Order: sequence, then C-alpha cells, then structure tokens
Amino acid sequence: KLSIFRIFSGIININGNYYLSSPEKTYKFTNLFKLQGKSQSNISEASCGDIVAVSKIMDISNDDTISSQDQPLKIPETEYFSPTLPRAVIPRSKGDEEKVSNSLFKLIQEDPTIRQELNLEVHQNIIWGMGELHLSITREKLKEKFDVDIDILVPDVAYKETIRKDEKAEYKYKKQSGGRGQYGHVLIEISSLDSGAGFEFKNSIFGGAIPKGYIPGVEKGIREALRKGVLAEYPVVDIRVNLYDGSYHTVDSSEIAFKIAASMAFKKGMQ
Repeated sequence: KLSIFRIFSGIININGNYYLSSPEKTYKFTNLFKLQGKSQSNISEASCGDIVAVSKIMDISNDDTISSQDQPLKIPETEYFSPTLPRAVIPRSKGDEEKVSNSLFKLIQEDPTIRQELNLEVHQNIIWGMGELHLSITREKLKEKFDVDIDILVPDVAYKETIRKDEKAEYKYKKQSGGRGQYGHVLIEISSLDSGAGFEFKNSIFGGAIPKGYIPGVEKGIREALRKGVLAEYPVVDIRVNLYDGSYHTVDSSEIAFKIAASMAFKKGMQ
C-alpha cells in the first residue's frame, strides 16, 4: 500500500515516529518516496510543500492527519460530493462476486466519491458514482489493478405495494379437528401513510375484546403478510394497521390463531 500526502509544515524524516489521527496511534515511517510520473525515488526527508509517499502503513486512510507524536493534530476532513448515479455491477465470470466486492472496497479507499451497497430487495451489488464517465473509469481501474471484468447495468427496480384509500377488514379463523381447536377473530382498519413512513401498528382494543397476550400475535401476522402483497407479491409499505375489535374463545384461542386471523384479514383488506 502506497500512501501519498502533502506536508503543510515542518519536516518528515525517514525512520521517524509520527502520529496518525484516524487510528490514533504512532507509526514508524521506514521509507519515504518522491514520485515522478510512474517512477519513484527514495528520499531521506521531506519538508513543507513537498508531496511524497510512504508505504506499508496499512492503517492510514484518506483525510488522516500526520503529525508529531508530541503534538498530535487533526486537520478538518474534506467534504466530498455525494455520488448520484447508481449502477448494478455484474461480474463477467461466475464466482467473482466476492473478488469484485473486495476490489471495489479498495477503490473506495482511494476515491470516497464511490459508494457500494448490496441491495437485498433486487439481489444486486450496486455501485454509486458521479456520472457515466466516473463509473467507466472505475470499471477500467478494476480491470487494470485487480484483473476483474464487470458489466455495469441499470439496476432493477425494487417495486413496492401500498394502499390508496382506507379500508376495514374482518376475519374469523375457526378450526376444529378433534380435541382443542383454533379460534381467532380480528377487525382491523388499514390506512395509508406518507411515502417512506414504513409500517405502523396500533392497538385500539378496549374492554378485553382480545386479551393482551394475543395482541403480539396479531402484529406478527400482519408483519408477515407485509412481505408479499396481494397484487404482485411485492413488499407492502407505508401503511398503518389499527386493531380495533375482535373476539376470542377461552379454550381454543391462541397466539398462532390470532396470527393467522390477522394475516388473512390484512390480505382481505388489501384486495
């Protein structure tokens, strides 16, 4: 690893000990290099205004401040622009997914305007850059430095489902097959929330219509139903579900029965 830095004040000598702001540790600089194009030459010291490099210090990173161990300093970090263009990264060779991810991680250490994320909804590795040219250069660097071939494509869309108008739904789950049966009865109200609000569960039960011990089962059933919508089995988002009434059986009711009843009531209300 070769780390390039500029000296703003003082002198740095070879074999000197210097403090790094990010790891908050002192390291010995066993070498110093002056760079000229692709060539580099060893030097024994560097002074104010010089741009030099040091190697084999693995903990150093962008925006670190190198200072005297007696007077540690921290220069304010650079504020980088946020990347704006997402693209899906597809390895050309099967089995190179981990190699691509590790190589991108190393490039991000060099260029903080690149961002990488794993989108679990569409199962794609997404890379963010400042534009098409920026991402094209990143692809060339992956090939040149790490011998990784990738294709950069427009990411798949993570579709979601929601509700347009408020709706009420009721479902009574009743099953008897010898011995103890299953009974759960719920009445719910489904309403929309603002975009990005996610999911909200509200319990408005009063008077003991449903015992408190069964309420968690109702919420679990609805949360499981959110995973697959009724239209195209996409996740359901930005809704509020209010449990406002129901009934139970002193013998046959259970948390699993109310879980099933809530799930079926939610699906019924979303149709």
